[in-house]
Amino acid sequence: MIQLNRKHKAGLFLTLIALGIGLLLDADVNVVAGVAVLGVAASWLIGSLTFGLGACKAMASALIGLFSMMILAATLRQREQASDTGGKPCIEPSASRPSS
Repeated sequence: MIQLNRKHKAGLFLTLIALGIGLLLDADVNVVAGVAVLGVAASWLIGSLTFGLGACKAMASALIGLFSMMILAATLRQREQASDTGGKPCIEPSASRPSS
């Protein structure tokens, strides 16, 4: 069984918060999945290193801010693209097929 210290648990908790924010903002699934992978990796890194709790809090706060900004930027870009196309999906029409 995996033993998680307080830094691991705090990092995973902050990752879950970032994922929740992304899902509430209707962010793209690929962006939310990327944030999840980066959050787990950052939690593992922060939890494995040995330094003071103050530095850990500062790094965790910076990471959660970065992840939130990534989600927000992707969501705003997605909404802007949808408004540019009148709410229709951004799919180009395929070439017309000859009728049989």
